[in-house]
Amino acid sequence: MSSLSGSQESTSRTHRSLHFVLLHHGYRGHASDFQYLCEISERGLQDAASDGVCDGKDFILVLPHGSDSVGTDDGVWVCARRFIEHACGVVAATVAEEWNAADEDAPTTSGGAREHALHFSAVGHSMGGLILRAALPRLMRRIENAFAASCEVHWDAFCTLATPHLGIHCVRSRVVSCMGRYIGHYFFTSVADLFCKNDVVRVDLLSDESLAAWGRFRRRVLLNTVNDGAVMSHSSGFVPTPVLMKRAGARVSSMKVVRPASSSSGAAKPTKEANASEARYLSQFGIECASSAAELRDNAFALTALSPELWPLDVLPEDRARAERILRTVGPMELHLVNFRPSCDRYMARLAALESSSAKTTAPPLPGSVTRLRMRVLAKRCGHPALLCMKPVYYPSIFGFVSEYVAADVLGIPLPRAVPRVDGGAGVPGAAEAAALAVHGANA
Repeated sequence: MSSLSGSQESTSRTHRSLHFVLLHHGYRGHASDFQYLCEISERGLQDAASDGVCDGKDFILVLPHGSDSVGTDDGVWVCARRFIEHACGVVAATVAEEWNAADEDAPTTSGGAREHALHFSAVGHSMGGLILRAALPRLMRRIENAFAASCEVHWDAFCTLATPHLGIHCVRSRVVSCMGRYIGHYFFTSVADLFCKNDVVRVDLLSDESLAAWGRFRRRVLLNTVNDGAVMSHSSGFVPTPVLMKRAGARVSSMKVVRPASSSSGAAKPTKEANASEARYLSQFGIECASSAAELRDNAFALTALSPELWPLDVLPEDRARAERILRTVGPMELHLVNFRPSCDRYMARLAALESSSAKTTAPPLPGSVTRLRMRVLAKRCGHPALLCMKPVYYPSIFGFVSEYVAADVLGIPLPRAVPRVDGGAGVPGAAEAAALAVHGANA
């Protein structure tokens, strides 16, 4: 199923450029996981059209079809084949409708240059990133064989959110690790794929053809939370954290340790927050975690190679070699790590300020104490689903900035005029945000 978002121009005008955004959810996920991304994209394009801002480009969001929920149990390759057929069908139907490609080739300018262009970007969450990578070589061939003769074809951005490019055989939970390694892979192909019990992650997706297809995208973005317990950052972003290195048996003495800055009241006190200490550790290497869309724009880290300091040679050496092969073959990556705790803290401070103000005009009511506790727990422990701001983590004022960044800065889709934010503005939740909170338990 696809979501079509256009510039709302007159139907008599043909769009010169079509930008297809290929989306795929993760294991046991649903197309609705991209609800917030689709909503802000649709509203942003509508606002741009009403404001008369148009660059002649139409965006089409292509959601997965046939692989919802248990459909992902069939494994990466089966889901990839489904997506290829669905995406190619959507592209062909859209091109035929927009450009009348079924009757004639796309027109050219007087100088012979082709006026029309197809642009493709992709966003994969978790296992969805692996599915898109598996689909790319064949998908690219089919698209270019069908359209390259009559229009330009561009591969713009490939963004993965918490995608286990090296598998998830090493995760925070030892129980999950044991269940996947010794039991789950016998029953579900996808579990065998993710836990590297077959050749999908370690061989197939590291082939020259697969990596070359990935490398054709002009921009390659790796994004994850610093405290993702499902997909650790060494697999999603090729950056190990102290938690992983301890799990892998690395000596603590061989790791750099950053102490918190001393306070004015006396000596520094070590924090118990794992994501805070990991963020400080990574900052030594120039990797700054982001808690707002502005910080995502400012804190992009150019990942070109793995240094022995960042990833010690004796820590998961096989995974390290695979990560090096990816970087060497695909090319530089743009790395972003997110920490939702500061975003949550800012939002709570704004709620407290609103409650203490004399002008209490907000309706519906603000989140209650139980909902606020839930938000804090989600920010601390549920970074994996929070990256998409999907249910049950649908709190846009805390978690929505990642989808907003992906839409505006990675895909080039204009944001709507009114977007709930925690990184600026008046500091008061909007009515739409309050309504969303109310739906999800704001009256608790």
